[in-house]
Amino acid sequence: MSMRVREKQKPQTTLTMQPLADSPRFTQEAQLIEEARSGEASGLVEYLYLDILPWRARKLARLFRETCGATLDAEDIQQAGVECALRSLGRALLMQNPLSFLIHAAQLAMLHYCQEQRGPIRVPHVSQWRGARVPTVKSLDAVIPGTDELTLAEILAGEACHV
Repeated sequence: MSMRVREKQKPQTTLTMQPLADSPRFTQEAQLIEEARSGEASGLVEYLYLDILPWRARKLARLFRETCGATLDAEDIQQAGVECALRSLGRALLMQNPLSFLIHAAQLAMLHYCQEQRGPIRVPHVSQWRGARVPTVKSLDAVIPGTDELTLAEILAGEACHV
């Protein structure tokens, strides 16, 4: 029994791929990183703020509106991300790929912001990880089940007077 060995043929492609290092975006990002490493980080921060984070912030705002009914402002989400990026800038510039680090840190900060701000009653995100959940309240004037017409507004007003 003889076996024929087929030669592997390369698939023919009609499109030519541009190497990543030759792309204008890669060149721009590399230049911004070098400028930031030399002390001028405003261009890199502006690039993050104007080109990278806005669509991610809008996507998070839409996601939380659709899933949680939360009305979050995309600009506030974006501000949380750029604030984190600014705090992380020094550490990021020491890494091999600082832009990826900054984008990842900003995305996590924006997600953290959304998780804390999604409801009218604020429960810190750290507490939510430990199992605390935002209570579901339809109205402060709704009668609390199991009580004689006692509302949450009355309880809160009573606690405020004793503080």
